[in-house]
Amino acid sequence: MELKQIYELWDRFETSGINDLEIEFQGVKLHMKKEAGAQNGSKPAMSADRIADDNQNQLEAQTIESVQTAGDANLKEIVAPIVGTFYASPSPDEKPFVEVGQSVKKGDVIGIIEAMKLMNEVVADEDGVVEEIWVQDQSFVEYHQVLMKMK
Repeated sequence: MELKQIYELWDRFETSGINDLEIEFQGVKLHMKKEAGAQNGSKPAMSADRIADDNQNQLEAQTIESVQTAGDANLKEIVAPIVGTFYASPSPDEKPFVEVGQSVKKGDVIGIIEAMKLMNEVVADEDGVVEEIWVQDQSFVEYHQVLMKMK
């Protein structure tokens, strides 16, 4: 089960009349539960546990790498404003909106996040220079996930 599938399931669960759902599929245990007394459309709580050890080790390695590179206090993080698929360019045959070392101005588009078939532009909230890009083109991003860092 891919993360994108989990979020699609989350969206459906969120708007359903179901209050508690537990699934085990292809090595992933997924439990979603709405708060007591929650109405349809309220935000559910979700936990997912990977059964396979190698997947857990990979996640831990990514976390360690993130902590080790997060030390520069002069870098401003640009984070995903929503959950969805990140696109680094307007179309597959065009160059990326930004590249490492490129100067950007406040309001410049630095990427697009597709959510529920809608394309949402991600813009720089201040002037700067792109120092690090943390996500790959067409990768799934979570809310408030670091997309890139600027100086």
